[in-house]
Parts: sequence; structure tokens; C-alpha cells
Amino acid sequence: MIGILMTILFIVITIYKILKNRKIIKELTKLQISGVFLTYLITIFLMFICVYYGGNWIGGNLSNLFVRKLIQIIVIILTLIIFGSILEKTLKKITNGLLPKN
Repeated sequence: MIGILMTILFIVITIYKILKNRKIIKELTKLQISGVFLTYLITIFLMFICVYYGGNWIGGNLSNLFVRKLIQIIVIILTLIIFGSILEKTLKKITNGLLPKN
């Protein structure tokens, strides 16, 4: 049930962001749009791999539940920071500075 709710929420937020930024999207070429889409997909996939496997690998060796969860949270935060900055730089390069906008 929670998976369905999260999927619906993801779709609604994605549609909202596309409609909100449609003027910027119209300025992009088809190649730039496909590059942005592919960049987001690759980033999400790599973040998933780092969080899931990296967090479980590091935290799996610890017997203390509190420390294990703390390490997993630290891995999530570091992954978001690192891949967020890489995504921002890549999008600026692909779109000639049009994306990302706040």
C-alpha cells in the first residue's frame, strides 16, 4: 500500500514540476531534454546503488542497531550531497545554464 502511495506521489510531483517549468523546457532542444532525462535516471540509479548496497555493506558489519542506523543515515546524506552536486553541474553543462532552477 505504501509503495502505491509513493509511486502516485512521485508521478504527481513529476507532473507538477514539468508543468511549472514548461517555459524552460520549451527552450531546450530534443537532445537536451533527452540528456536531462537520461541524466536524472542514471543519477537516481547510482544513488539507489550507493544507498542500498553501500549502507547495508557498511552497516551490516555492526552489531549495535543505533550505530548501524546512524551509519546508514550518514551514507544517505553523503550520497545526496555528492550526487546532487554532480547532477547540478551536469545539468548546467547539458542545458547551457538553463537548468537547474529552484
